Amino acid sequence: MKTKITLVGDIMCEPYLIRAAKDNGSYNFHDAFRNISTLLKKSDLVIGNLETPLAGEDAKYCEELYSMNAPDDFAEELKNIGISFVTTANNHCLDRGIRGLDRTLMVLDEKKIGHTGTFIDEESDRVGYIDINGIKVSVISCTYGTNWSMNHVELPENRRGAVNLIQAQTIRTNFSAQHKGMSLRQLLKRSISKPLRMAGMKEWKLEQLNKFFRTEVSLPFSDDSFDKQAIDDYVDHTLIKQLEQARKNSDFVILYPHIGGQFNNKPGEFTKYFIDKATQSGLCDIVIASHPHVIQKAGWINGIPCFFSLGNFSMSPNSFYIPYDADTDIGLAVHLYFDDTRLAAISFSFLGIEEGPHRMMNVFHITEERKTVQRKMEVYWTKTEKALMTVREDAPEDRFVIQDEYSFPLYSCKS
Repeated sequence: MKTKITLVGDIMCEPYLIRAAKDNGSYNFHDAFRNISTLLKKSDLVIGNLETPLAGEDAKYCEELYSMNAPDDFAEELKNIGISFVTTANNHCLDRGIRGLDRTLMVLDEKKIGHTGTFIDEESDRVGYIDINGIKVSVISCTYGTNWSMNHVELPENRRGAVNLIQAQTIRTNFSAQHKGMSLRQLLKRSISKPLRMAGMKEWKLEQLNKFFRTEVSLPFSDDSFDKQAIDDYVDHTLIKQLEQARKNSDFVILYPHIGGQFNNKPGEFTKYFIDKATQSGLCDIVIASHPHVIQKAGWINGIPCFFSLGNFSMSPNSFYIPYDADTDIGLAVHLYFDDTRLAAISFSFLGIEEGPHRMMNVFHITEERKTVQRKMEVYWTKTEKALMTVREDAPEDRFVIQDEYSFPLYSCKS
């Protein structure tokens, strides 16, 4: 039997989208995703990285930067468009504390969306399993951290295993901004805006600040500084056991790490070292990384196909903190084709994100939209061509092989 599995990147729900979706006391996200559902529903299974808690209205939906919380209706719409499994280990999973983490998993269970990466039960399986058309797929979700330096939420002693952490929460991995070439005005703006957003200033007020200074608040971040020993300890003593278990109990193993420098289209040393270390055992079948919010390269590492960052599935493209030249409004959907339990082909599609009236988001399939809509499609097409060069830096291949999807080789292009 032919089976198609689709993997997407960061699923965000920020203040602008929440306000745009508000509808008579509830929230309606249908308009945000109606144009992408056709693509997703062509797949038998869709997996993405859910980068927001579902902590309930009492915990306050997100109104400020770097602290997420979405309505339950958001999860309902994800299910409606075909996303049936999510990874939850990421830097926002504790934005509403351990109670928010627990409630998120309960809501996902209620909506019948599978999940892995964060856990209520300390004894529960650290590997997520999905049976689809006779194929047993396993997913391992892990994260570099939980924004401890900003939200100050430390896991209690009896819940240390609630998040599949690559390193201790309190390790300050230096995802330092690249300040080279900044003007005096940019430096001034950044020095003013950072303490204000850390203090919880509302996003719309920060946007006014952004307009006043007429320069960018944010710059691409680098993950070149890291604790090598922490990665070695995690991979050698924790991840390897999870991979062995997954390999034993499934036909196909997906590793979904949350790592990388935000808004940076080049993988840093942390990312490169982790992916190399994690693939040396050969126990996983593909690596799908997230966190940078932009597309990064893909290639074969230690005989394993690795996508260093899929970019965004949903993220408000005009948020004030996005660097002006960061293409956060496009992302990748990676498609895996199986003949029975054998992987037969890998391809990918480009997704676009735009904001319409009242800042309602619109996620769409760029190739399909270009056939029928002229509006801004040439801008997105130009970005797609640029991203294609980024993805294929280490893996050149023919352009289209499966309908409107781009091919990815089933072998290593470099010795």
